[in-house]
Amino acid sequence: MSQPRVNFQVRRRDSASLAEMGRRAGLALGCTFTPSQAKEFEGDEVLESYLLGLWITLTVQLLDATAGMCQALKSCSPTQD
Repeated sequence: MSQPRVNFQVRRRDSASLAEMGRRAGLALGCTFTPSQAKEFEGDEVLESYLLGLWITLTVQLLDATAGMCQALKSCSPTQD
């Protein structure tokens, strides 16, 4: 059985690295983001943390306005639940 997914979008307003964004988000949320070892993110730079029963992941994506979808910087793979 798949776990329910909660999604929200956040737009970055500066050129900070993903590691710096993870540090900032961790300070704000009171948690620590570490590199993800999840198979679904293999080959991509992804940070993760667990908080309040949520698995929170941080990735850098570009919005492809012509296709109306997000594509990861290194690769674009379909999300599987």
